[in-house]
Amino acid sequence: MDDQTDVTPTDPDSNDRSPDGALAATDAGGDGAAFVPSDNTTLTSILAGLATDGYEHDFSVVSDSASLRCSACSTINPAESIDVDAIRRLEGASEPDEMMSVVIGRCPACGARGVAVLGYGPSASADDAAVSTRLRT
Repeated sequence: MDDQTDVTPTDPDSNDRSPDGALAATDAGGDGAAFVPSDNTTLTSILAGLATDGYEHDFSVVSDSASLRCSACSTINPAESIDVDAIRRLEGASEPDEMMSVVIGRCPACGARGVAVLGYGPSASADDAAVSTRLRT
């Protein structure tokens, strides 16, 4: 899956940001740019770059609750309580309907830094859509 869209920083005063508000982390796609979209950046390389920068945990969607479970502490957090640092949107170059977002944030219960990969757009599940609409960005 190739990145065709954008990164949406949500807290320009965060310590993890460069002066222009971009995440200071560099994705592992080999282009050396801080989360700049490119035609050859994959989900795998984005997740690897985020893990290198301390976003080592996962937030998984909890069915029928618009909540995310933290893999570090197992707390189920309402989506609106996640401390969102940025959201990166991706779509497939060959399959534009394969749209997803990578939510980059911190667990409000334990402070663990992690990511959630959510579908968005017409092919998103009802659970992913419910979480996406409740995130505070």
